[in-house]
Amino acid sequence: MLIKEVVTINETEFDHTYSDAGFYIERDGVEYSDAIDPIDIEREYIETDKKIETENHLEELD
Repeated sequence: MLIKEVVTINETEFDHTYSDAGFYIERDGVEYSDAIDPIDIEREYIETDKKIETENHLEELD
């Protein structure tokens, strides 16, 4: 499900949109892991079925 919340950055409010299930979101054919937009611009996103991949591994030191 898409989550849209208001966040404050440097005393300015923005809309933060993301998937609560860890999927990419999309607008106009472009995929995003999350989006932060000016609060007065009402951009609409859709949730894709493409999972955001995370890398959880340690690199070996030589």
